[in-house]
Amino acid sequence: MRNVLVAVLAVFTMVLSARAQGGRGVFDVEGVPVSGALLTVGDELPSGPAPMVNASSPMLLNLGGYVGALTGPQVSVLAKSVKAGGRPPVVDAAGGFRRVCVVHLVDGKGAGRKRVELLAGFDGVTVARELGAAGTQGKESGPLGRVVALDADKYRQASIGWQRYRGPFGAGEPGLTDSGSAPAVVEGGGGVVEMAAPIVPSPMYLDERTFGERFISGGRANVLKVARKLADEKFFLRVPPSLDPKKPVGLLVYVNATPDGKPPAVLFKALDELGIACVGIQNAGNDRPVVDRFQLVFDA
Repeated sequence: MRNVLVAVLAVFTMVLSARAQGGRGVFDVEGVPVSGALLTVGDELPSGPAPMVNASSPMLLNLGGYVGALTGPQVSVLAKSVKAGGRPPVVDAAGGFRRVCVVHLVDGKGAGRKRVELLAGFDGVTVARELGAAGTQGKESGPLGRVVALDADKYRQASIGWQRYRGPFGAGEPGLTDSGSAPAVVEGGGGVVEMAAPIVPSPMYLDERTFGERFISGGRANVLKVARKLADEKFFLRVPPSLDPKKPVGLLVYVNATPDGKPPAVLFKALDELGIACVGIQNAGNDRPVVDRFQLVFDA
């Protein structure tokens, strides 16, 4: 009887441990030490030698077709953002999630061992989904395919330094744009253009708690839930004629009290002298709930 009880307790402990570690295991590679990770927009690593995750500058990584790189400790921080327990979110093909990047877990030689896709939802939810090993064109390889939700605050801290830019760095260069995203085409001369869809949602999402922490000194407010449907929104962009994609540029987000969201001409001279780009938001006037207007600023 005692042996049976010990066996039952052992199995119960193993089940609890598996549940606790199952989600975090999405960023583990069994039997292979993970030295770091390379981040890409596409499913595969760019051709050519893989960069060293500990020694590559962000600009060199971007020019090589990478969103960024993570050291072993940084991968651990990302893994700790996995929410423990709970039902995994449903990731469908209806457009509710957009890819942030693909995390290629690598060994000490820079060889890809496992791929994990990060997806952002329009409701602020970010998920991680296992893909096949490198070279399988998305096919499953081994016990892959799990989907887990990530804690918003922990994921934000883990990803705060990642490159968000997806455009080219010069004439004829493909940059980091994925096939499903079309950046705005802006000609020289400082004109105002409508930004092309789809608009990628900001990693900052104003739920009730975040709104209270950032805008009412930690208080609680019965604010309306953010009505975030970026497919119905319109953004206008104006860049200074001196824009150089290889150099940082300032940004002014213009929110009008009326529905008109085009950056006003009265700002153009100052924007050009200071080298600042301007994004305007259509239909973000005073008649919209304040939480929606703030969220649109982050998305812009």
